Amino acid sequence: MNLFEVVQRVVEITEDRVVGKPSPTTRPNGDSSVTFRGTKGWYDVVDLPNQGMTILFLEGRDKPTSKIIGIYYTQPQPEDMNAAKLIPQILTAVGSLDFQYGYMSTDQNGVNWKRFISSSGEFVLKTRKEGANTVCEIIAGALVVTMKIMANGVVEDICEIPTSRL
Repeated sequence: MNLFEVVQRVVEITEDRVVGKPSPTTRPNGDSSVTFRGTKGWYDVVDLPNQGMTILFLEGRDKPTSKIIGIYYTQPQPEDMNAAKLIPQILTAVGSLDFQYGYMSTDQNGVNWKRFISSSGEFVLKTRKEGANTVCEIIAGALVVTMKIMANGVVEDICEIPTSRL
């Protein structure tokens, strides 16, 4: 991808916009990256052929700091594939899902999310830790379903949130 295509993809994934001019850089390990400021913070992007795009979301106003707030990624991880299997078990009308991209917070109490697409639409799975358990939200258009996955893997407390409460 050229610089413009990389920046456009990052804007799509992060739902942020570019402030100023993106600058190509080289990391200490020799990988090329693009760094730019968005309205929410700084982004440092590496797009490797077999590893997909990795976007470090960095703290900082005028200059990026070395503190990583979160990581956006386009190459699915094993837990993403498990999530792709979980959603159709809860929303039975959904067919197979294709992973689009995800976000991992560096805060252990932060919200992580994954975006999927299928023939029936787009789906977002948001998760956060609550002690040893994981609280999940599946967002499918106007439908929001919440659940808790216990430490032993048992899914409990599945409920639909009425759209009037959103």
